[in-house]
Amino acid sequence: MKHKRKLIFLIIVVLVSGAIALFYHIRDPILLLSDEPFDKLYGEKRIKMLEIYASVLAGRRVIQLQVAEGADVDLIIVALEEIHSRPWRVVFPYRYVSAARRFHEQFPEIPVILLSGRRNARQARINPASLDDPVFFEYFTDVELDFYRVGQFAAIFGGENPEKIPIFMNRQLLNVGESAFMDGFKHIGSESEPVFWENIGLLDFATPYPVVVVAGSGMDYLDRNPRNPLILFTWLDPALTSRETMIIMDDSIWAQINTAVKMSVRGEVSGEIPSRPLIVSERISDKNILRELRKAAQSFFGQDEAD
Repeated sequence: MKHKRKLIFLIIVVLVSGAIALFYHIRDPILLLSDEPFDKLYGEKRIKMLEIYASVLAGRRVIQLQVAEGADVDLIIVALEEIHSRPWRVVFPYRYVSAARRFHEQFPEIPVILLSGRRNARQARINPASLDDPVFFEYFTDVELDFYRVGQFAAIFGGENPEKIPIFMNRQLLNVGESAFMDGFKHIGSESEPVFWENIGLLDFATPYPVVVVAGSGMDYLDRNPRNPLILFTWLDPALTSRETMIIMDDSIWAQINTAVKMSVRGEVSGEIPSRPLIVSERISDKNILRELRKAAQSFFGQDEAD
């Protein structure tokens, strides 16, 4: 009798699994364009896991097309067609905007999503908000929210430590970034003092800091064998970063795809999407700090990720 019940249970599991697989297979997929250099630095195993995760959240397959860096636009379009002739959405990173334009010209009925990273004047002109028939669903990284969250993270690391907290950011980010950072920092509260620099020339490498933030400038700090906890704006595979890297702010195409798809379904032609904070929990020995970091990360859409 027990054997019979087990057999029935296995049959049900197989039928349900088959039904789910069929459901995903018959729905038009989302195609995502990437290239070999990015995939190697981001982590190919990590991408496979995120491809499954994105598919589950989207309720349809998310299929990545990997091309050689700088691949010819016509070859990219042909390769996308070979994967699926009528995908539900196609997602392009900004570096392949020419391919995105060409795809839209050939298949105007298929929605195209362009993930453009941090906004600048050149990008802002690609898809003017005044267009009645926009070329793309175009989304940028939410710099203000990113720095607000990082301000909170830095305050948690700072705690009652009176030392300075160096924040390296380039001039382009300074206006928005500094204000947002300080708002987040003050929301948590800390005895530490944030200082904003564009280069590492003013940094005393002999001084222990509660945390260092590297965002857009100061990347040469990483070449100095840093010993301080680090918050890094990058999409690098955590395995390629130093042991001191505690949080990675990831605004890659994989970090933003699901939010972008949801925004496009709602008809939001343009908008901003925050980076995904990846908290490398195994590198944070203080469990109280780790708990507070996770709490702060989850306070915005629950978009934290931990190794």
